[in-house]
Amino acid sequence: MYYLGEPAVSYYIENDNDKILFDVGHQAYTHKILTGRANKFDTLRNLNGLSGFLSSEESKYDVFESGHSSTSISTAMGMALARDNNNENYEVISLIGDASITNGVSFEALNNISSKHNKVIIILNDNDMSISKSVGAFAKSLSKVRSSKAYANMKNSFLKTFKNCPKFIDFVTRFSHRMALIFRSDNMFDNFNISYLGPVDGHNIKMLIKALNKAKNYPGPILVHVKTKKGYGYKFAEEDKIGKYHGVSAFNLETGIVDNNNDNITFTSLIANKMYEILKNDNKSYLISSAMVYATNLNKCFDDFKDRCIDVGIAEEHAISLANGLALNNMNPYVSLYSTFMQRGYDEIVHDVCRINSNVTFLVDRAGIVGEDGKTHQGNLDVSFVYPLENSIICSLSEGKYIDGLFKCLDSYKGCKFIRYQKLNTTNEIYDKEIKFGKFIFEHYHKDNKVSLIVVGNSCKVIKDYVISNNLKFNVINPIFLKPLDIETLNTISNTKVIVIDNTSIYDGFTSSICKFYNSLNICIDYYTLPDKYIKHGKYNDVLKMLKLDEISILNEVIYKYGKI
Repeated sequence: MYYLGEPAVSYYIENDNDKILFDVGHQAYTHKILTGRANKFDTLRNLNGLSGFLSSEESKYDVFESGHSSTSISTAMGMALARDNNNENYEVISLIGDASITNGVSFEALNNISSKHNKVIIILNDNDMSISKSVGAFAKSLSKVRSSKAYANMKNSFLKTFKNCPKFIDFVTRFSHRMALIFRSDNMFDNFNISYLGPVDGHNIKMLIKALNKAKNYPGPILVHVKTKKGYGYKFAEEDKIGKYHGVSAFNLETGIVDNNNDNITFTSLIANKMYEILKNDNKSYLISSAMVYATNLNKCFDDFKDRCIDVGIAEEHAISLANGLALNNMNPYVSLYSTFMQRGYDEIVHDVCRINSNVTFLVDRAGIVGEDGKTHQGNLDVSFVYPLENSIICSLSEGKYIDGLFKCLDSYKGCKFIRYQKLNTTNEIYDKEIKFGKFIFEHYHKDNKVSLIVVGNSCKVIKDYVISNNLKFNVINPIFLKPLDIETLNTISNTKVIVIDNTSIYDGFTSSICKFYNSLNICIDYYTLPDKYIKHGKYNDVLKMLKLDEISILNEVIYKYGKI
């Protein structure tokens, strides 16, 4: 027996092999506690501690590792097909929210699942009334009948009795379906031919157990529609309308105030300020988000420029295609995405945007190591999958002071642009020099240099400060443009020992392109990049130290190899 997780769904499972698939892994904290991990909960999201998401390495009950969304129904269907093929007996249950189920992948699964009739239970956690309600006492009674074991047995008896009369079976199916619709409001699941039970009060445990037991006894695919209130039981979370408590860090239980220092300047907040300025001054600008408005600090933009700010929900493919349509009609669209979620729209980036060099600007937040979210959310792949695309321009911010100059530089370039930045604090000093298209920035030049460090991202400032304070004879170069390569600068420093430091990406992409260039000159360079692995969770600095890619570890090795020259 164990708890079925968010939202207060209490369900007794008789078969230890039953499989529960949480569509988004951080739904599953209660599940973790009730499957033997309560005594480790103080290690949550720390290095070598419990993952903030499901992890099969932690427990046999974590049968499905999920970090993004919308894939649980497809996976459940696959598990059900395998179960039935092996003549096994256990339940496969997908627990999915009303936001995730609107994603195209979920609809593809719903469209396909009824064609096979393999038993899958889908529990829909609806906390925003996004699906129409059944109405009236008779509708509730009919819902009970349609989803009851007696109804299912009756339906199966009809199918067996009249299996050689397909026309009659079709008539019975259509007649019962239409009779049901007379007494309750239609919903989208009727069109998918998936049996429907609900809505059920998700905060009434007795009703919930009763409904889920009926779902267990039903022989085919069935959806249990559970109505809940997000944050139920905690006043501040219940009143949250913008997602403040969706991925909350430590907070004061009495006041609800998050412990974070909100005075910190972050790349995310500075980009949000810049977007506000752009929306205010350019009536052709549009801002598109995929369900991440609050997380990317874009609330004020969406409040003040409602007509030109669009939250498409969990629909990255649509977001990118929408932006392309705007660009094709001479608008200036900006798409705000996490690096890890941009993967979901890769085909649209390749086919719709880069192929025709459409004027779309991607704001790629959470680039590099994101820390506590771990394997499913690290932003270490975007450069590698965008770099090979013709027409792609890729920029990387090392400090907040470069934001204004970079946007001004890119403003005159009409084409697909990617501006990546990390989930880190930064500075907002004034930088009054011009940023030139496709050119690196010399952060520090030493006239007696023997080593040139090309450093991507926030580490560039850290390494620059260390080099200056320790009077090292190193050049420190900021590749604010990862693509195109600054060939002129690469030639200029070719008589020094060139070392690329990129702890935001794997080797393939920017670093490999520099290696390829110098290989053509028979010059060997050193490099430090993230490994080709799914990197586990932990605090940002702890993860870099584990990988020996923190700035001090790298500098110590460089100094050891080449001396304090």
